[in-house]
Amino acid sequence: MRLWICFMTVSSIIAVAKAQGRVVCYFASWSLTRTGDDQYRIEDIDPSLCTHVIYAFADLASDGTIRVRRSFNGLFLRIRY
Repeated sequence: MRLWICFMTVSSIIAVAKAQGRVVCYFASWSLTRTGDDQYRIEDIDPSLCTHVIYAFADLASDGTIRVRRSFNGLFLRIRY
């Protein structure tokens, strides 16, 4: 049931966003540490559905650079364009 609610929520967001010409996909860092059906990997994002991808969470270093909060074995190298 929880998966169905999640699917319907995402589908509704995509439908509204497509009407506006923008589809923002959200990818949280902790989704990689989940197990079983709850795990979601960067490869699971279909790039043909998203105009923007938001990655949560990152840290802002004292020198102003943005750093990934966790290191996940080349996470950003696996993103499909």
